[in-house]
Amino acid sequence: MNGIMNDIFDTYKQEVEVLESFNQISKEKSKVVKKNDMKVLNSMIRTEEALLMKLACLEAKKQKALEIFRNENNIKDKVSMRTLKKHLDKNEIQRFDQLSKKFSQSLIEQEQYKTENEKLIENRLEYLDNLLIIIEKENSKYSKSDVLIDKKV
Repeated sequence: MNGIMNDIFDTYKQEVEVLESFNQISKEKSKVVKKNDMKVLNSMIRTEEALLMKLACLEAKKQKALEIFRNENNIKDKVSMRTLKKHLDKNEIQRFDQLSKKFSQSLIEQEQYKTENEKLIENRLEYLDNLLIIIEKENSKYSKSDVLIDKKV
């Protein structure tokens, strides 16, 4: 693999690592939401934001490397995985395929965690909404003028 291909591969590998870290946090976030630990949840959200920023930077770096590759190889269209593979040997293709598979699996896993966490949060909000309704009903009982108040108080 030449220099630019190494850059593309290394950046792609770093993206997978960031996604795996993001998934680990999302997995832990489910437990934190269940425990209702807002301090830890806020910390996790800040960590996720930092990982997303890092992922965006890596993607920009990868796109620049792909543009250099495209220009060096006089490729007119956008560079696809198929195009990249034409410039690699069998071992390099295998490495890229493994990395691509990990990347796809990480995205699927992230979607599953996202769905699970959304459901947990929706359930929590529904519970809190129901609690507020009960509290409002109880408060309205005592705010009516026809409620007898003990005069000794």
